Amino acid sequence: ALSAPPSPPERSESDSGANGATGGRSWNVETAALVAAGLEPELVGRLPVRVRCEQLDEAALLEILTNSRGSALRQMERELSGYGVRLTVTEGALKEVAKRASAEGTGARGLLTVLEGVLRPFKFELPSTDVTELLIDEATVMFPDETLAGILAEFEPRRHLLLQADVERHAARAGSELGLGKVTLAECARDALVTAAMGDGRCAREVCVSRLEPALAKMAAEAEEGVEREEGVRVTVAMLTEDSHGRTMLA
Repeated sequence: ALSAPPSPPERSESDSGANGATGGRSWNVETAALVAAGLEPELVGRLPVRVRCEQLDEAALLEILTNSRGSALRQMERELSGYGVRLTVTEGALKEVAKRASAEGTGARGLLTVLEGVLRPFKFELPSTDVTELLIDEATVMFPDETLAGILAEFEPRRHLLLQADVERHAARAGSELGLGKVTLAECARDALVTAAMGDGRCAREVCVSRLEPALAKMAAEAEEGVEREEGVRVTVAMLTEDSHGRTMLA
């Protein structure tokens, strides 16, 4: 005959949380309690080892956030580094994130919820800027929109020059891929692309794909048909004109 399993050890006060309290609930997980909660008795019978979990407190969440290899913070650091932005988070900000995650009541997943809510606007806006360092302090966790607005306001005087450089790079890359050699943008054409990007709130690549690349593709097609051109090509603003439906019209 099988002997009865030994009784589980009694829980000590040191295992009871910050105040040594269990909220009046029994520490042992009884079969009847699981069945009363809605589990089928047949399923409960297949669970010989049962563990009761308690909600993580702020200290535990802070530990997970800072020291866990796959923590939400590490995920955010990797995502922003992909855009060339180095993320730094102060100790006060980490504690505020842990505090808000604890209020979520969803365990460690609450850390990702809080961080995503704080950093999502930055991940959307910063890739189109020349910002390479992002410092998140306690005030940023509490008021992320205000911090982002300040960063963008500081960057705004440099936006035009950055877009100019991006347009030039994209033109050179597209020309090389199409076998056109050196691509020169007329000043009016370059300014038209930059103005379109700034007015529509788009990045230089989006504007170049929709307005510049069709012009270069036409030139490449003409070259294949034997149309002689001087070495390299020059793009004028007439090639970038769009109609009211946004379709590229090539002169």
